[in-house]
Amino acid sequence: MKIVLIVLAIFEVVFASEDINLKIESLQKQIDALKETKKQEQSEYEISFPGQYRINFYSVENDRAGEDTQNAARARIRQNVDIEFSDQLSSSIRFQLNHTNDNVTNANDTAGNGVQIRHGYIAYKPFKEIQLRAGLVPVEEYHHDLLYSKGWGYNPFALEGFHNFDTFALHYFVASLREDDETTREDDIIQYQADLFTKPNTGTKFTLSTTLLDVNEIPYSGKHLNIALNLNYKLSEHLDLDTDILYSSTQKSLFSHGKNAEGLGFLAKLKYQRDGFSSSLLVTHMQGDDEGRGFLVPMSFTKTNSYWGYTGIVTVMPQTDTGFDGDSIHVSNNGYGMSSVQLNASYKVNDTTKLYGAFGWFGNTDAPQRGSDVAIDSVVMTQLRLHKYLGLDLGVAYARIYDGLSGYSKGVIGQTNLNNAQNETRDKLAFYGRLQLEF
Repeated sequence: MKIVLIVLAIFEVVFASEDINLKIESLQKQIDALKETKKQEQSEYEISFPGQYRINFYSVENDRAGEDTQNAARARIRQNVDIEFSDQLSSSIRFQLNHTNDNVTNANDTAGNGVQIRHGYIAYKPFKEIQLRAGLVPVEEYHHDLLYSKGWGYNPFALEGFHNFDTFALHYFVASLREDDETTREDDIIQYQADLFTKPNTGTKFTLSTTLLDVNEIPYSGKHLNIALNLNYKLSEHLDLDTDILYSSTQKSLFSHGKNAEGLGFLAKLKYQRDGFSSSLLVTHMQGDDEGRGFLVPMSFTKTNSYWGYTGIVTVMPQTDTGFDGDSIHVSNNGYGMSSVQLNASYKVNDTTKLYGAFGWFGNTDAPQRGSDVAIDSVVMTQLRLHKYLGLDLGVAYARIYDGLSGYSKGVIGQTNLNNAQNETRDKLAFYGRLQLEF
């Protein structure tokens, strides 16, 4: 009798197991059906909304007769809408309210503009090795922001491409920087860019770049060329060397003096980084001329700026790129030539606090009827991480500005100008801060 009961129990367990398996299988089918229904109900693309909400505030003594201390605060809002349709296709648009410092109901920026589009482009990969971007594109730059700067806001109407091959890579774009009357050629600025990359080994990378600007601005019309060769070499685990050799040539028809401009440039950067501490030494030299006929870059013609240096007044950082940046300069000092030596250091005290300091000497210029000195500049800053997405930077910057400095906004088409009167020296002191939510 016991044997019969045991056999019956075994049959019951077996059939019960089969029943459980059938129920599990049925349940899995229901789950799969629900997933498919949900997938069909969902959008075919993914949307993300990264952005920046920034407040800059500062008190600046510009050392100008009859001028009060410059006290102000500015808000800057950037909001992206990024859409990924597939691994091949995506888009990005960034809306911006730029440098607004007053508001009662609806904010405008300091130029009277409302919300504008900073960039907006389509990104498409026709093949695995090729990516194309078209629209208002933050085009890439590979020479320390010396030529132009997407970070500062170089977003031309462009077609940009990236091609990866077995032993090298290629980047290029063609961009319309300005198109006024479509039936008139004399009011356009077109830029052509090509960059070739190769890595002979894991610690060495070469980048060869060519930039051509076709500038037409009545009554000045002509072409500007830059060629740049960059070497990035890893000396050791903690030490990197970056060098650039640059050349520029500009047609005489772009200047009121009616002479060609030409020059060579050199940059070397040595960076050490270890255990929360980093320090960099930056040395530059650009050939110049007392008529501004030396080395030039595309920004000399577009009157835009970049983050090429380490300091806060003569070269701006994102924290000081606001209402007191008028004394910042390009690496060539608008064709008058310049040498610079800059040193910075950054130390991470803990997970929420970082200290930053930098000093720079700028000189050796050929500005007409001026001394060879351009400026000395220094900055000290504390960077606080209040939240994963929220940071507060507080700093002080001091610069002595001599009469040989030509600010970035002066431009060079026709002729350029200098910031100070002859034999004038100014001491500029700035206390500044930036509260930024970035996500």
